[in-house]
Amino acid sequence: AQRHPARTARTVASLFDKDSSSLLCTHRPVLPQVMDVLREYLFEGSAEVLPTEDPYLEPGDALVLQVTEGDDPRIVSVERVRAALD
Repeated sequence: AQRHPARTARTVASLFDKDSSSLLCTHRPVLPQVMDVLREYLFEGSAEVLPTEDPYLEPGDALVLQVTEGDDPRIVSVERVRAALD
């Protein structure tokens, strides 16, 4: 993301153009750029559902997003799944 922030943003945004489920696996250095793009797809007034500070996620954590279909896809729910590390 630091060397190619526009490419990172395009990759994340392209997931919202698909009419099927998607999975994005990424790493901490890229998370600020990923979160910025995800915020663009949130319903207005719901930005607090995404992490806002580093560390955005702990190692092994995941975000599960539910997204509307159609010409103007929007994130309608965000679930944070924490890694079961003992």
